[in-house]
Amino acid sequence: MILRNQGFTIRIMRLPGHATTPLDFEAQSVDSLLKAVLNELDDLRDRHDAVHLVGFSLGGALATLAASRDPPESLILIAPYYGVSHQWYYILPVET
Repeated sequence: MILRNQGFTIRIMRLPGHATTPLDFEAQSVDSLLKAVLNELDDLRDRHDAVHLVGFSLGGALATLAASRDPPESLILIAPYYGVSHQWYYILPVET
């Protein structure tokens, strides 16, 4: 609410395959997710003079990739997910 009062427009995108079912998420590729973010970024640039990109978790990794191709005015990353390294004491593989 405070940002809106200062003239900012806030857009929160839902990544493809998120907030639906695990099968929907499993059907997504890095390319499809990145394409969705780049399309959203293009749409925002068409409507606004300045775009500030914020990414959380997987969105942070995607925002980093998008910013490397089309730099926003600022990039804010919150707990970006770049991967999990396997440790010798894990019982199952990280992907499990």
